[in-house]
Amino acid sequence: MWTHACEKAGGVSASGDGDMFQRFAHFIIRPACLLTLLLGLSATSARAQSEAIVRGQVVTAADRSALQGAVVTLTPDRGATRRAETDATGRFIFRDVAPGDYVILGSAEGFASNGIRLGIEPREVQVVTLSLDVRGVEVEVEVTGEAPTRASTHSPSSTVVTADRLASLPPDQQASLPEALVTLAPGLIRSHDDFVHVRGHEVALNPVINGVAFWENPHALFSAGLNPAVIDTANIMTGGFPAEYGNRFGGVVDIVTKSGLRMQNDGSASFSGGQAGWHSASGEVGGQRRGLGYYLFGSMFDSDRFLSPPSPEAIHDSGRGGHAFFQLDNNVGGSGQLRVVLMGDGANFQIPKTPQDVDLRPAALAEQRTRQQSAIVSWTHLLSTTGATGLSASLYQRWSNTRLMPAAGPLTAAATLDQELLTVGGKVDVTHLTGDHAVKAGIDAVRLRPTENLSYNYSGYRELTHLLGAPHFHIHGNQIDFSGRESGSMVSAYVQDAV
Repeated sequence: MWTHACEKAGGVSASGDGDMFQRFAHFIIRPACLLTLLLGLSATSARAQSEAIVRGQVVTAADRSALQGAVVTLTPDRGATRRAETDATGRFIFRDVAPGDYVILGSAEGFASNGIRLGIEPREVQVVTLSLDVRGVEVEVEVTGEAPTRASTHSPSSTVVTADRLASLPPDQQASLPEALVTLAPGLIRSHDDFVHVRGHEVALNPVINGVAFWENPHALFSAGLNPAVIDTANIMTGGFPAEYGNRFGGVVDIVTKSGLRMQNDGSASFSGGQAGWHSASGEVGGQRRGLGYYLFGSMFDSDRFLSPPSPEAIHDSGRGGHAFFQLDNNVGGSGQLRVVLMGDGANFQIPKTPQDVDLRPAALAEQRTRQQSAIVSWTHLLSTTGATGLSASLYQRWSNTRLMPAAGPLTAAATLDQELLTVGGKVDVTHLTGDHAVKAGIDAVRLRPTENLSYNYSGYRELTHLLGAPHFHIHGNQIDFSGRESGSMVSAYVQDAV
C-alpha cells in the first residue's frame, strides 16, 4: 500500500517534455515515502557509522604472551589519533574506522614500541598482531621513512580513491561516476558507446553504496548516477571479490559516502565551464549538531557533447542533468547507529546524428530522458560489550525510469520506449571477531518489478535502406508493439572468514 502511495506521489507526468530543474523536487518524494515508514519502525540509539574495524593483540616477541595494559594508537595520514588499551588477553579494538591509510603503534612499559602501516578499505575488518621486544639499552636515534604497509584483505587488483583525489580531477570528469572511475582505476576502459568495460565485460560495473548493491549499472543512457563529489572513499575492485560481493564477473565499486560527522559545519560551491558548451554548478554543506550529522549536495550541468557521437562532429548531442544527495547520521551515544541516505538524479539529452542524417532526414530528432530516486536506511548495533560481535541491517528502495521520445519525419523509424524498474530490498550482516579470525555472514533479499512499453514503426527506416542500397529486413506490418510488467525476487546469503 505504501509503495502504491509513493508511486502516485512521486510520479512524473507522461506528457510534455517539462523542465528537469523545475521537476527536481520529485526526486525526493518517492524515497521520502519509504523514509517515513522506516523511521517509524526503527527507534533506536545511535553512534558513529561503523565503516571498518581494526582489531588485534599485543604480545611479547619472546614467548608470545599477552600484554595487558599496553597502549595502542591508530593514526591516520590526516586527522586525529585514536587510542586504546589492551585487556587481560592483550586484545584491543577500533570501530568506526574511516577508510584510508593509518599507522598503528603498540607500546608498553619495559618494551620497545612497534608499529605497522595499514591500508583500510570500506567496511573492512583487519586483524593485526603487534609483537613487542623487551626494551634494551636506550640510544636516541632519529630515523625517518615510510612504515611497511600491511596488505589489505581484499584482492590486490583494487584501487582505493579518496575525496581529495576525486576533487583533483578536471571538472568535466567529475560529472558522472563512470567518467571518474575510468580516469582513476587501471583495468577500466571506456568504449565508443560510453559504457565502461571491466575485464572485457561491457555492462559490468556494480556500485555498492554504503554496503547496499543495486542492479542498475551507472550509465548516461540509464541514469545520471551517483555524483563522484559525494564519495568519501571508493574501493574499485577489478580482481577477485570476497564472498559478500557475490559472483561478480566484472568490477565492484564499493562506495562510502561523505558524512557530516567528519565535517566541521562547512561547505563549498563551484562553477565551471569549458569547450563544447560544458557548464556545471555544484554545492555541498555538512556538519554535526548534538551528535546528528548532516550532509547535503546538489549539482546541475549541461553539455553540447553529452554522448560520444557516431562521427567526429557532435550533431544534435546536447544534454543537461542534475543530482541531489542528502544524508543523516544519528550519533547520540549508546550501542547503535542509524544512517539515512536520500538521492535522486536525472538527465534530458539528445540522441546524436550523423552528417548523412542531417542531409537525408533533418527532422529525425530523437531525445531521451532518465530519472532515478533512491533511499537507504542502515542500522548497526553492537551485540556484545567487548565489541566482538556486531550487527548491521539495511532497507533500500530505488525507482528508475528511462523514456525515449521518438524521431519524426520521413525515412525515420518511429520508436517510443518507456522502461521502469522498482527495487525494494533488505539485508542483514553479522560480524564476529574471535582470535585471529573475522567471520562475517549475511543475507540479502530483493524484489524487482520491471515495466516496459515499446512501440516501433519500421516503415520509414525501411525506405531509407532502399534509398541507400543497404541490407535490410522486413517486419510484418512494419509495426512492433510490446507492453509488459513482471515481478521477481531473489534471496542470497554468504559466509566468509578473514584470517
